[in-house]
Amino acid sequence: MATTFFSETTPAIFEHIVKEVPLGLVTCNEEGGILSINPFLQKIMQMEETDIIGWYAYELFVERDRLSESFSQVLSGRIDKVHEACRILNPDQETVWCKVTFSRTEVEEQIFGVLQVQRIADLSLQAQENLAQDDILKVLDRQLEEGIFRSSNHEGMVWANNRFLEMFGYTSVDEVRHQDPVNFFAQEEDLERLMTELRATRKVRQFRAEFVRKDHTKFIARITVTLTQDRRGVEYRNGSLIDITDFENSNQMLQRKQDELAKTNAQLDRFLYSASHDLRSPITSMQGLVHLMRLDPKADMEEYISRMQQSLGSLENIINDMMMFAKNTHQRVSSSRIDFEKLINKLLLGFQKFSGFNEVKFKLHIDAEFPFFSDVQRLNSIFYHLVKNALQYRARRSEGSFVEIQVKVYGDRAVVEVTDNGEGIPKMYQDQVFDMFFRATNRSHGPGLGLYIVRETLLKLNGIIRMDSEVGHGTIFVLEIPNGTKGRLISRKLKLYGQHGQDLLSARPGHNGNGKHINGIHE
Repeated sequence: MATTFFSETTPAIFEHIVKEVPLGLVTCNEEGGILSINPFLQKIMQMEETDIIGWYAYELFVERDRLSESFSQVLSGRIDKVHEACRILNPDQETVWCKVTFSRTEVEEQIFGVLQVQRIADLSLQAQENLAQDDILKVLDRQLEEGIFRSSNHEGMVWANNRFLEMFGYTSVDEVRHQDPVNFFAQEEDLERLMTELRATRKVRQFRAEFVRKDHTKFIARITVTLTQDRRGVEYRNGSLIDITDFENSNQMLQRKQDELAKTNAQLDRFLYSASHDLRSPITSMQGLVHLMRLDPKADMEEYISRMQQSLGSLENIINDMMMFAKNTHQRVSSSRIDFEKLINKLLLGFQKFSGFNEVKFKLHIDAEFPFFSDVQRLNSIFYHLVKNALQYRARRSEGSFVEIQVKVYGDRAVVEVTDNGEGIPKMYQDQVFDMFFRATNRSHGPGLGLYIVRETLLKLNGIIRMDSEVGHGTIFVLEIPNGTKGRLISRKLKLYGQHGQDLLSARPGHNGNGKHINGIHE
C-alpha cells in the first residue's frame, strides 16, 4: 500500500504547496524503492501513483543504468547528493528533459531518499544555458585523461574533477575541498618552485613533479597551472595534470636497454680486438717451432713438443674463457640445488694437472645451515676463475702456500670467501682488476678475462664481489650470492619447523651436523 507525503498533523498549507508546486517530488526507502510521488511528477509521467509505487527511483529515467550507481552512493552516504540533467520517457514516448537532484535524509533513525525533478523547459533561459554547460562539462570530464583542479590561497583546494579524484585515490570532491595543495606534492620543494615560477609568469606549462596519493603511494605527473583573478580580485590557480608514471618507467627501461646495448657493443669491440691478438700469439709461437723443427730435423723433438703443448694449452685457456664469457652473456639463468662441497671438490680435481697445484694447500670450510639454489654452471665458472687466479699468482716460496675457501649459507644468500697468501695486487691496480682484458703483472698469460667473467657472472646472479689485497701477503675475495626463490621458501619453512627442521636438514648427505666440511684433497 502506497505511503503519502502527508500525515494527519501536516499543515494544510504544506500539503497544498507539495501538490501545486511545479516541481516533481519522490521519496524512497534506503534501497531506493519509491514510497511516494507527488501529482506534478505523475502528470509528467502520465501515470498514476499506484502504477509507480514499487519502482526504483532511477527507473523513472532513460539514464537508469548510470543513475543506479549514483543513487546507491547517495543512499549509502558515500556522496552527499547527485545533480544531473536526465530524460523522462512517458507512455506516449514523449521525452522530457529534467534537472534532477537526489539527496539523503534521516528521520527517526530511518533513511530516506528525496528526489527533486524540475523540467528544464520551466527554468529560466539563463538556468537552461547553465545546465547545458554543466552537461557539456560532465561529458568532457568523462573523456578527459587530465585531472582538473582549482585552488586559492584563502580556500585551499576549491574544486577537482573526477579524473583528479581518481589520480589521488579520493571518492568525492568534499574529501579534497579546502585541503592545502602541499598535501598533494611528494616534495614540498616542488610546490615552492612551481609557485615561484607561477608568480613570475602567470602560467606554467608541463611542470614535472612527484605527487602523493591518499594511500601515500606516489606517482609522477606533469602539471600546467594558470593564475587568474575574479571580479573581487581574488586569485585562483586553475590547472591540469596528467599521470606520466608509465611513460617515465618505459623511458627508464628503454634507457637501461640502450645502456646495456652500448656496453655490449663496446665489450664486443674490445673483445674482438684483444681476442684476435691473444689467439694469434700461441699460433705464431707454434708456427715458429714448426719452422725450427724443419731447419734442424736432428734436434731434440721433446723440447719442441713440450713448447708446442704449452702453446696449445694457452690457446685452449683463451678459447675456454671466450666460451664462458659468451655463455654468461647469452644463456638464461637456471636454478637448482647446490652442493658446494661436491661442486668445489670436483673443480679442484680438475686442477690437479695445473702448474703449481701440488705446491698449494687447499682448505674448504662449508657451513650450510639452509639449502641453496642457484645456477650451477655460473657458480662453477666463478669458482674456476677464482681458484685459477689464486694458483697463477701464488707466492714463490718453497712451502706454506695455501688457498682457503669458506662458504656460509644463510636463508637468503650465501657468503663466500676465497683467501690466498699469494703475491697480492698493488693498490694502483685494484680498481682495474675486474676490467675486461686487464693484466696486472707479466705473469698473466691469458686474455685477462678471468676476474671480469667473475664479476659479470655475479651480476647475472644479482650478486656482488669485494676484494682486499696486500702485496706480499695475499688477497681475499668476498662474494655475496642471493639464494634462489625455492631456496628462500624452503629456508623459511625450516625456520618455522624449528629444531625438527634443522634435524631433517642435518640428516641430508654431505652434512656432518655442525655444518663444517674439510676438503680431503689437500688438508
